Amino acid sequence: MELYTAKQLADYLLFSKRSIQIKAKNENWPFTEVPSRGGKVRKYALSDLPVYVRIQVEEAIIKSMDTPASKSGASYLAVNEKVNSLDKDLIDHQRQSNLKTLAGLEKIDPKASAKVQILNAADAYINANKLGKIVGLKLFSERYNQGLIEDVLECKSVIPSVSRNSLIRWQKTVAEKGIAGLALKPKRTGKSIIDSDKELADFCIAMIYEYPHVKATQIKEGLIARFYQVGKSLPAETTIRDWLTRWKRENSALYTKMANPDAWKNKYMSAMGKMDENVKRLNQLWEFDSTPSDVMLTDGRHSLIGIIDVFSRRAKVVIHPTSDSTGICLVIRKAILDWGIPEIARTDNGKDYTSIQIKSVFDALDIKHETTRPFSGEEKPYIERFFKTFSHDIAELLTGYIGHNVSERQAIEARKTFAQRLLAKQGGDKSAIEINMTAQQLQEFVDNWIDSRYHHKPHSNIGNKTPFDLFAASRDQIKVIKDERLLDVMLQPIPSNRGLRMVGKEGIKLSGGFYIAPELGAIVGDEVLCKWDPKNVGRIYVFNRMNNEFICIATDHEIQSAGMTRQDVAHHAKRSQSAETSRKLKELKKTAKSVNVSDIANEVLGHYTTQNKALATLPKQSVEHTNVITQSATKALDSKPTVGFSDEQLSEFEKRRKQLEIETAIANVNPTPLFDNPQSKAMFHKKQRLTNQLSESDATWLNTWEQNNRASSKRLDDLLSDMNAAPAATTKLHKQ
Repeated sequence: MELYTAKQLADYLLFSKRSIQIKAKNENWPFTEVPSRGGKVRKYALSDLPVYVRIQVEEAIIKSMDTPASKSGASYLAVNEKVNSLDKDLIDHQRQSNLKTLAGLEKIDPKASAKVQILNAADAYINANKLGKIVGLKLFSERYNQGLIEDVLECKSVIPSVSRNSLIRWQKTVAEKGIAGLALKPKRTGKSIIDSDKELADFCIAMIYEYPHVKATQIKEGLIARFYQVGKSLPAETTIRDWLTRWKRENSALYTKMANPDAWKNKYMSAMGKMDENVKRLNQLWEFDSTPSDVMLTDGRHSLIGIIDVFSRRAKVVIHPTSDSTGICLVIRKAILDWGIPEIARTDNGKDYTSIQIKSVFDALDIKHETTRPFSGEEKPYIERFFKTFSHDIAELLTGYIGHNVSERQAIEARKTFAQRLLAKQGGDKSAIEINMTAQQLQEFVDNWIDSRYHHKPHSNIGNKTPFDLFAASRDQIKVIKDERLLDVMLQPIPSNRGLRMVGKEGIKLSGGFYIAPELGAIVGDEVLCKWDPKNVGRIYVFNRMNNEFICIATDHEIQSAGMTRQDVAHHAKRSQSAETSRKLKELKKTAKSVNVSDIANEVLGHYTTQNKALATLPKQSVEHTNVITQSATKALDSKPTVGFSDEQLSEFEKRRKQLEIETAIANVNPTPLFDNPQSKAMFHKKQRLTNQLSESDATWLNTWEQNNRASSKRLDDLLSDMNAAPAATTKLHKQ
């Protein structure tokens, strides 16, 4: 390692020796003292000098050296040997192609412009200093990184630092591809390690299929667990991340199908043709569906059960606590009385739409029932669209609106003021929603919105006509039920086993009783269809199983006179069940109390203690262990103290004991409390000083504290003065 004196550094930097010595002292340059004539001299290693000094010294040294490298500045402008070996026509063709590509870009990367400026500055720097290429680029990069190249200071915000190798690579790119090559990102060629190994690729694809939101880190861990032991070469995490991004981009539709089927339906699923292209008349096809309401009601959150006539887009909705057979029958009744009977009813395959009661209703009314595939809302798109139209229309302005999803609900919650949130924490209303609408009021609102708004709004899918216009212009014949009571009977709930019962000689056995009627005598042994009378659980409607013709009304005389409805029976059954459960729980509690198993753990432990108490082992042959330490310890235990205390020591002990008793008595009379802080201690001693004389140590401490805390001391004195003045005023008042 070559060392330089302050004089040598001064010559290189064109400074005085004294200036170098002062700078070295101020900046603490590392040095080595070397013996010299007349004493010792300080020398500095070039690698230990500050960067800005080292760069300037290296430049001066290179300039002063008479070497081929120092005279090769002109040769730097020549093209790299490898570039010269390339065919000039190919290079020109590549440059022209890159220029065309660059012209098609809407925006050029700022880094590309900065690279061009930096290369031009490097050329100028090397030419001005007549340096060789390698040495010149090295010195230029160091000066650039230190911010010493003024011409390209603005480039540091885009490219904070460069290296010699980066500059050489940029020069090569310009030579081969032209300046446009700096602005174009190179395309990856060849296969990655994952694509080239089918086993790795299959594993990664399997991970994506099973866990669509898997991360590169997790795939890496899976690859290590699966293939590390077999010695297979595994890709780096960055390689996996790049492959994962590329696979998702190239298989975007497939990936969306796995990760979010609903989003795939909206974005990628083929929508050629129309679901209603074969629907040519009124009531040809009705679509059914149910959805939870986005409005909270005073009687809880309800569901919207809806029907839409696909041809005219007319709609009917019933607000019901849940989507069940009862609610669906209500909306069917509402639509049939207003529109007539449909030919086809299309529903999903949920249990509410495939229940025995709903199937029996469709059979009784000669309605063909079609069900969609599971999770295939696209097969009944019109009722789905109707619900979306309602929920995103004026319904959002209703009081009690709670949002369409979790994020909207959280946004509504966030609107609460601090006072509202505090009230909720203290046990107040925890809802951010103002709730003042009942289910009946929401039903009236929905009906009014459908009749006044929806039915008179043009629909693009039906030629910009309104549902009202289509219905009014239609001349189709519709099937209706004129007797409303007949419809009510058909919509009634049925018993289990699809409502089918065998007529016995004692009547129809149902729910533990026998329902009888004179008409049943002629059909003993036949199977019939039964429906409950909702107003009296003691009566059932009996129909012919084959053609659904009405036969009679059968009654159970034991319970008919009670006049109870099915709701009453259900209510009484629930109360009876609750009472019976409570009775059994009381019996169990009584039994547990009499048996008392609260301390069963100790009881079990005591059992095993008693059981194993009699077990013992035979004594083992033993020998006493002794060594030097045990023998020394034995002697210490056996030895007795021989030296006691003298009379003078005992007298001194007695004096000290009496002194401690006196100090204890004084402390008990006027104890010194424990203090939380110096201010409390100062206040205590100030009070003591007003009535008693402080000890020397306390007085010294208080005096020192007052000198160091004058403002605090004055404030405490003022407080004491006010406290002492108050009793005096009271005494004077009493004397008057």
